[in-house]
Amino acid sequence: MRSLILLVAVLLAPALLAHDHEELPQEVNTSLDKAGLGFKTDGFEFNLTTAVQFRYTYHDTRGEGANGDNGRDFSNFRFPGVRTFIHGHIFDPSFQYRLWLVWSWAAAPRIEDAYFRWA
Repeated sequence: MRSLILLVAVLLAPALLAHDHEELPQEVNTSLDKAGLGFKTDGFEFNLTTAVQFRYTYHDTRGEGANGDNGRDFSNFRFPGVRTFIHGHIFDPSFQYRLWLVWSWAAAPRIEDAYFRWA
């Protein structure tokens, strides 16, 4: 959880620094398409993509023989996995970041992949 708070602080740093120096970005490009949700300014880019995996099962019990009982049929719908992919850059395109989170109902979110690159 601390790493998630640290990531949010790093991602918000350019906006907070610009606000302190009254150098707010002039233009923010926002997009929502099949690649996900994106925000882009001169010194910051944030892209968010989420994938949801779901499963529906139906159990049909059939009786066999002359005295067979059909039993009880049931169905089940669940989400075994939800994944979130966040990537972009901060300050300028040479500082790139990527974070891949896997959400599950039984546990806290798991960081599947994370990196920060200065190229």
